[in-house]
Amino acid sequence: MEDRPPQSNTAVIIVCAAIGMILAAAGLWAFWPVYDSYTLTSRAKNYLSAVSQERYENAYELLSPSSKKNCTLPRYKALNQEKPAKMSGFRIVTIAEKRPHNALIVYEALTQNGQWQPAYASFLKENGTWGKVYLENTIPSISEYIRAGKNEAAVKAARKVYDMEPFDIRTLAALCEAEFNGGLYKYAVKSCSETLSANEEYGYPYQAETESFYRLYLAVSQNQMGLKDKAKTSLETLFKRKTAPEVYCRAGLEYATLSAENGGRKAALKIVSQVAPSCTGTEDTASAQEMIDILSGSAVGEAVRLAKLYREKPSSDTILEIWLSERKGIIRSLGHASAPRETWSAQGLGDGMYIVTLVLGPGATADKKTIPAKTIFTLKVDLWKKTVKMES
Repeated sequence: MEDRPPQSNTAVIIVCAAIGMILAAAGLWAFWPVYDSYTLTSRAKNYLSAVSQERYENAYELLSPSSKKNCTLPRYKALNQEKPAKMSGFRIVTIAEKRPHNALIVYEALTQNGQWQPAYASFLKENGTWGKVYLENTIPSISEYIRAGKNEAAVKAARKVYDMEPFDIRTLAALCEAEFNGGLYKYAVKSCSETLSANEEYGYPYQAETESFYRLYLAVSQNQMGLKDKAKTSLETLFKRKTAPEVYCRAGLEYATLSAENGGRKAALKIVSQVAPSCTGTEDTASAQEMIDILSGSAVGEAVRLAKLYREKPSSDTILEIWLSERKGIIRSLGHASAPRETWSAQGLGDGMYIVTLVLGPGATADKKTIPAKTIFTLKVDLWKKTVKMES
């Protein structure tokens, strides 16, 4: 009987080692979230400790790299030293919300008068390390862009800050305002909704007057995106609250416009007449007066101007061009010895509706026979909808 050589254990060892590595990796992967949260909490405590002890150089080192780019150490120290109310201690540090690259820390801060108050701090993970987000030197620049009308720059800056700090209500508010002023209504609906939700969640740091601006931005953005029912509800609320005069004016104008579009033109006139005294800006004042004139029947000049531009078809001449080309022939056919006076006039029917007429005045034939006045055109003008219909 032949002897068999002993079997090698190499394959078994390799398989066991592989299994061991897999199990170790799985264990490490399972433990990683716990470790990541631990390092986050530790860095948060280190930062709060440095700030409460006014060791601003140490605190600055714990800022995220992006925050350091936006604020130098001297500026950081100056801003903290200028704060009227400083934190003298902290306790109960916990993670309120954690995302792959952003985290919100909540804690209790000890004020200088010995009271404990809830507080928040945001952290950003960059290059694998958690760092404190610091925006004190950034938010004002967004406001400056908006005031200067540099809407594209404002949106770019606000979105960059939002990526760093999605939890801070100031970030949300800046993004809401920037996107609204930039005409990015689709995005403003989201950012402004988040701003209002955060304001409620954080106990209304923005009081009624300030909050009303963000509610206005949301309502107008909803209206622009075709969310008419939601917009109307928001605008009606702002109109009834009568908070900041500017908001009251603009909300009233938007609310009146929606009411008119839904057939409530009498209600629209009442609304705009009520808010007009609160409209102080040049553009808003002009808009309010224009709406009042149109709906009250006073905008006769504008009705005549629009009627003259009427075309039966897009390719047709305007009614004014037709009249000018046929005027001599019509006057001759009526027997006038000389051209009589012609008058364009408009009469308000209410609710933005007008009747516009072109009348050729009385005249006489060559042998002195009287020729009565004659209406050449009659047009019905809906000045609110900017439409014209030929009546005769």
